[in-house]
Amino acid sequence: MPYKPARQCPGLGPNTSRCPNLIKGKERYCPTCSEYSKKAVRRYDKARDQTPERKFIHSPLWRKIRKRKLAQDPLCEMCLKAGEETMATIVHHADFNELNNDPSNHISTCSDHHSILHKGDVFRKKEKLDHEL
Repeated sequence: MPYKPARQCPGLGPNTSRCPNLIKGKERYCPTCSEYSKKAVRRYDKARDQTPERKFIHSPLWRKIRKRKLAQDPLCEMCLKAGEETMATIVHHADFNELNNDPSNHISTCSDHHSILHKGDVFRKKEKLDHEL
């Protein structure tokens, strides 16, 4: 059985132009670019986690709020409306503001419904409503 042909590495490596190396199989980067891509991901994650919202989501206070909400409403509220019973694993902020921790702003959801809530269409609708008010 023939092998798949090698493909170009998508990494940038030490230079800013495309990497000339070829990779095979399930490799994501060539050995030269892999260390640079890991550093870039770490820099991105570190910069992203400096926002007030991200700092709060990693705080002990948020863990207590989340634990209390999941104990109070252990089933996904959106699944319950559809007549299903699914365990909730995520607490969603209804107004999409992670710093607004009023108990009425929290919704217990399963991961499937949480990802649906965070699709681009929901954000566009939310922004449109905010501009109309």
